[in-house]
Amino acid sequence: MNKSRNKKIEYLRALSCIAVFLYHLGVLKGGYLAVGSFFVLSGYFTASSLMKRRKHLVGRYYLNRFLGLYLPMLIFVFVTVCVVSLFSNYNWVNLKNETSSVLLGYNNYWQLSADQDYFVRNTASPFMHMWYLSILLQFELIFPLLYLPLKKLAVKFNALLPFYVMSFLNVAGFLLFSIEMSTGRVMAAYYGSFSRCFSLFLGVLLALFHQRMEPLVFEQVRLEKVMFVFDLLVFAALFIFGNSSAYFMVWGLLGVSLLTMRFIDHSIALEKEKGIMDTVVSILSRYSYEIYLVQYPIIFLFSRSGLSPFIQIPSVIVLTLVFSLILKNALDRRKIMKKDIATLCLCGLLLLSGAFGVYRFVNAKDHSAEIAELEQKLSENEKLIEERNKEYRNDLEMEESEWETLFAQAENKEEAVKQMLEQMPVLGIGDSVMLDAYDLLYEKFPNGYFDCKISRDLLAGEGILSELKGEEKLPDIIILCLSTNGDYIESRNERLMEICEGKEVFWVDAVGADDPKFNERFAVFAANYENLHIVEWEKLSKDHPEYFYYDGIHVIGDGAKALTKAIYDKVYEVWLDKYEQIVNEAIKDSEEERLSRVAFYGDEGLVSIYTYLAEAFDQAVYNVFDPYDADKICEDLNRKAEEESLEHNIIFLFDKKTRVSENDLKKFVGLCPGHQIYICDLRGKYEFKQDNVTLIDFSQELDALQYYLNWDKSHLSDEGNAALAKKIIERVNKNLQHDGD
Repeated sequence: MNKSRNKKIEYLRALSCIAVFLYHLGVLKGGYLAVGSFFVLSGYFTASSLMKRRKHLVGRYYLNRFLGLYLPMLIFVFVTVCVVSLFSNYNWVNLKNETSSVLLGYNNYWQLSADQDYFVRNTASPFMHMWYLSILLQFELIFPLLYLPLKKLAVKFNALLPFYVMSFLNVAGFLLFSIEMSTGRVMAAYYGSFSRCFSLFLGVLLALFHQRMEPLVFEQVRLEKVMFVFDLLVFAALFIFGNSSAYFMVWGLLGVSLLTMRFIDHSIALEKEKGIMDTVVSILSRYSYEIYLVQYPIIFLFSRSGLSPFIQIPSVIVLTLVFSLILKNALDRRKIMKKDIATLCLCGLLLLSGAFGVYRFVNAKDHSAEIAELEQKLSENEKLIEERNKEYRNDLEMEESEWETLFAQAENKEEAVKQMLEQMPVLGIGDSVMLDAYDLLYEKFPNGYFDCKISRDLLAGEGILSELKGEEKLPDIIILCLSTNGDYIESRNERLMEICEGKEVFWVDAVGADDPKFNERFAVFAANYENLHIVEWEKLSKDHPEYFYYDGIHVIGDGAKALTKAIYDKVYEVWLDKYEQIVNEAIKDSEEERLSRVAFYGDEGLVSIYTYLAEAFDQAVYNVFDPYDADKICEDLNRKAEEESLEHNIIFLFDKKTRVSENDLKKFVGLCPGHQIYICDLRGKYEFKQDNVTLIDFSQELDALQYYLNWDKSHLSDEGNAALAKKIIERVNKNLQHDGD
């Protein structure tokens, strides 16, 4: 079968070519599956070719592969390097290492080591698609060395030996692919040479099968045509409705590979049939390899153009077709041999461009050390962010729990105060009057300490208080019952209140004091102190002679109960008012704290600057979306808004290389009504007029001070991070101060 002329194979190649192209353009989510189809075709035609060759013609086989596969890639790689080098705004930091990996055929492993994710729309490199060619080159290099000895052994031992070995390799490869996918090692499975070779080996198995058996097709041509159309529709449906989930990827790639085997059978059965779109399909099929080579570099160049998708996509399609045509015709050996002027001109232009690309490649700086250093720094910062966010969430949970308890108590503040007084430490210092109520006071204040002694006066009480203060053992509640013995001396009272500064003092006035004017004079003195509260025992006990012993001073029975109740009621009354103040202050503090909370949203740029922000924002959470994903950010903002857990201050900070559209930012702002939004603009591209949006423009500093940018022209240097962090801190603190006022 002529692989370049068979119409059904051309339909397959054209459809696969379109699917991959549209996937790279972000239009067809399942288009990546078409690479599996190309692998099957390559395996089939490689095996078919080797079956027809003798041992001494292997060199010729490698020469053909070099001219047909490697040479176009080689030239276009250096042309790409040349063209990208002409644009100063494209800083391709991995140029040397990545280009080397493409030229030497290990780009799939380089992308693994660089943690490149093929399924994230990535425009960091023009060679993101070269992993496929690396696996293909590895197969084309190794397979003849494996197959030819097997072919020789098959003649000597068992004619089916190659089929058995290839079957084993196919099953082993698919099992490895499935296992790695199921364990979450998606890119290791997708980029792995052996795990992806199951599609190539399926093509080989079909070639071996066709060597001995006829294709499995229907004898009736009409029925075979119907099956061909049906398989084609299923093939297209997988591309249209596919996704990049691990489960779908495993069975989708297997399905596409098996369908490709069916198409090869169809192509043999319907080889002479022609379709109405033969010309278009034939062109796409014939140029499919060049289209694959050219498309991603052009997508890369347009990625930072700022053009709308309605202009970008048609432009990329047209330019891809044009440059594919140029590349194909410029390397047409037949036209070159005939010295076709147009071909020679195109070939010369490519060679000159390629030569300049070689020059730029040779002189490109190897940033491996800087990349490793940056990655280490980012990795360390990511761990710090993870720990900080964990602490932040734990603090919020604890605070929420405390507030639930506090507000539950606030609904029944009387009971809450009673519970507080049962738990609070209380100090009581008194004379024999307090001693009469000693046991009852402990019942009311279980966590109290009462020091009572007969004939104790104010001077003795002052000494006890001074000693406890020196030991830092004075509680918030102090009860004094020292009015009965001794004269009124105001300086001593002042000394007592100086010792009890900052504490709530409850003074029990006396009945039958040595100084008849003591209570009256002390009431005047107490009016000068907000923290001094008089328990009016003299007034409460009036007309209750049954409260006292014969001396009318010491209490007995109901008198002890009444005195205890009077003391407790006064403490309870004061603490009830104080509790309301505590709750109000807590509410105020909570509101201030809520207004001071900060949420950062960003990518590697946020990770890079984290250490400069951490000390300034102790109530902050850092949400890192790397790579940038607007939909996920919207989802997170929307969820927090619904849960009413979204921080008041929200700062968006993305890397200079990240292309965040103004429409994306408007979506973010729209999900945060009533919040203070800060947008860090490193490119000078945004304009916002909303009252709650503050634009922190750092682009002028970056233009003026080049050392603010790292060697990759994307990440900020240490000086740049420090300067931007300072600007953010000053602007946010200014707004926080304004909100506080």
